[in-house]
Amino acid sequence: MNKKMALCLMLVCLLFIPQKVSAFSNDTISAEGISYQQLLEHWSPRVYHDVNPDYDVRADFITRFDLDGDWNSINQWETVDNEALEAYVYTSVSETQTHYFLGYYFYHPRDDGPDWGVFGDEAHENDLEGIMLSVKKNGGTGEFVAMNTIRHSDFYQYANGSLSEGYETIDGSVSLYNGSHPEIFISSNGQYVLNTNPHGHDIQAYTGEVNVGNDAIIYEYTGQAEIPSLVAPKYEHVYGYDMLSLDEFWELKTSYNNTPFRSFGSFGSSVGDGGANAPWNWADTDHKDNGTVGIGVFVSDPAYLFDVHFNQLGNFSHEYINNPYWTHKITFNWVQPIKAEDYNNENDLYIDMWVDGQKYIGERAWKKNNAKSNGTKYYPAWGTDDNSISSIDFSSESNTIYIARRPDSVIRFKVADSDGTSADDSLGEIQISPQPGETIELKNVKTSNGGAYLDVTIETR
Repeated sequence: MNKKMALCLMLVCLLFIPQKVSAFSNDTISAEGISYQQLLEHWSPRVYHDVNPDYDVRADFITRFDLDGDWNSINQWETVDNEALEAYVYTSVSETQTHYFLGYYFYHPRDDGPDWGVFGDEAHENDLEGIMLSVKKNGGTGEFVAMNTIRHSDFYQYANGSLSEGYETIDGSVSLYNGSHPEIFISSNGQYVLNTNPHGHDIQAYTGEVNVGNDAIIYEYTGQAEIPSLVAPKYEHVYGYDMLSLDEFWELKTSYNNTPFRSFGSFGSSVGDGGANAPWNWADTDHKDNGTVGIGVFVSDPAYLFDVHFNQLGNFSHEYINNPYWTHKITFNWVQPIKAEDYNNENDLYIDMWVDGQKYIGERAWKKNNAKSNGTKYYPAWGTDDNSISSIDFSSESNTIYIARRPDSVIRFKVADSDGTSADDSLGEIQISPQPGETIELKNVKTSNGGAYLDVTIETR
């Protein structure tokens, strides 16, 4: 066989070798003409992932939830033993007039830990952690602004440039690999008390300072879901991941009986007492109950999340062009006090809002001191007037918040007068439970004790 014929045969054979390419593509086109897929790829994180040889290192490999062919959340523990753990990352995109918010979520079938003593319930099935990036529009792929990550039940904030801290401390900066890929660190299985290093798959910006021993791997986006084989020496083996849409979970958000959720936003687990949560059930223990950042706002209203956490954002809009992950949109139109609890016919006026007992809005978002009870209407907007936390300097005004809760959720509004050192005075409440697809206009509705009128619009999906 001559060389020319041999070359032709080789090329023909190559044509029939299966080439694995990504099956996922977010083809939505942004207002600036770039596809969401291009944005997700351009800003895809480079992941430095520790592994723990004290457990099965495969439990530290990221993958997809339905790798075993079903959405049962209480048979996932066996996935590590029975399936080849192809690398996938779930993604989300929201877009406002000025920014993109790109979410990347990392699923592990196991969050392993000790099975003895007081730590015997640390292990649980299913683990989902993630990051949210804020990217400023510039006519192309945008400019990196900041990053929020979740570490167990706490949010961590990272920013480059001139941003200053808002309600939370900025925990560091972000290195961008090849100019656009945030470098992040995901910890291994294990338990905090017995180890000085982070454990439990929490996420932080990568600095190289965590002692991972000699076994750790790197993931980067290639569009191919590769299966790690070698984990040592540390950071010498790089594996590609593919992307999936967070929609795969979102479309099942009311699918209970552990298929995959046992309750709204919470996965089941047949191992241990713990369990993982979907992003719309993530909360920061530091402020989930004080009316700053409520449960699920991480993904349901990322513009609000970043505006609370960071100051000096510049031109920053809360007006969404695309925002898929909410169930209730609440707009505060105006409030009019009737009763006066302070001298001179005045109130230090604010509005609380709870959904199923969880607080989302309070005087940290908006408050109006010395509000007259003489028929004057006041128009809430986050960060305007006299909000009670001076460190929150909202970059743009908004009177709307997007949340993600159960379809049958109960929403309770309370109008109050802030008294500082003494108990606040209630100007009455209003409680409603809108149905999916319903829009309720609370127009000039008097509160329960007649202390105020409230005008609010609630839109549901």
